[in-house]
Amino acid sequence: MPVTVYCENCGQPFEVRPYRANKARFCSQTCQGSWTMENIINTGAKPHLIGNQFRKGKTPPNVFT
Repeated sequence: MPVTVYCENCGQPFEVRPYRANKARFCSQTCQGSWTMENIINTGAKPHLIGNQFRKGKTPPNVFT
C-alpha cells in the first residue's frame, strides 16, 4: 500500500512505503544531488564543500594533499 509523495527538486510524484512518507524528499539520487548542488554547496552555506575554489591560490599544508 504505497503512498504518493512529490519530489522537492523536479516535482514529479513517486511512491514510497507509508513509514517513509514524512521523510522521503527526492525521487532519485540524481534529484537529491542536483538539489544539494543548488541549495547547499554553491550558496556558500558550507564553504568547506566547495572544493578547490575555496583554497584557490593557497599552498597545501603537507605533501600528501
